Amino acid sequence: MIWWWRLFRRRIPLDRNTKKKTYLSFGVHEYWIVDPGNKTLEVYLKNQDNPEIPHLYLAEEGEVKSAVLPELSFDLKEIFIP
Repeated sequence: MIWWWRLFRRRIPLDRNTKKKTYLSFGVHEYWIVDPGNKTLEVYLKNQDNPEIPHLYLAEEGEVKSAVLPELSFDLKEIFIP
């Protein structure tokens, strides 16, 4: 299961901390946080060594490839259209 979340400024601490820990503890294998304001993407995996540091962190561009769904891949710049 993959879960993604778009950040809203007032909920950033909740999304980056509480929700991430909750979803991963309930079996979500991959958790994505999309921040359109900063044009960033953070990807966390359920079984990664350090759950506080993103498995993948991209800003504005770069290849995104899901660890859970290998056929899901794209360039981040395709999402953040100027």
